[in-house]
Amino acid sequence: MILLAVTMSYPIVLFPTRNAADDALVQGWAVASTALRCDGGAVLLERRKRLTAETVAWVATTILVGLFVPTLGTITDFAGSLAAVFLLVTPGLMLFMTAMRDLDAHKWERVAPSELLLVLLGGSLVALGGFICAQGLTTAALATSDTTTGFCSKL
Repeated sequence: MILLAVTMSYPIVLFPTRNAADDALVQGWAVASTALRCDGGAVLLERRKRLTAETVAWVATTILVGLFVPTLGTITDFAGSLAAVFLLVTPGLMLFMTAMRDLDAHKWERVAPSELLLVLLGGSLVALGGFICAQGLTTAALATSDTTTGFCSKL
């Protein structure tokens, strides 16, 4: 049953992660811009090579984490610390950017106190989320360094 769960859940996690990484790679570094001048077959071949490299990197990273991280609790500690980013930093950035867009539209001529309050609130959420995330990552890293079980200690 466990083998079935791992076999079925791995592709479900891999596919969206690989597509997100591929989209970030293509948009961030304009990887596909040279291939778009070629015919459609060259674009497909380049995308297939990129996806293959991303899949190999994902599987290799998974294997290395499985070999060198002693407990699953360490992984959940790291993932839990990133929850602050999703719960506080992302909404704070959205609030901050919305308020700044409104302020830029006014060219800072007539700034309402409510708009300044939104900027302050957004910045506070980002700062608080960054602090909580950093504290969680530090705590997880310190807890990881205290454990002596796992594959690394047997080498």
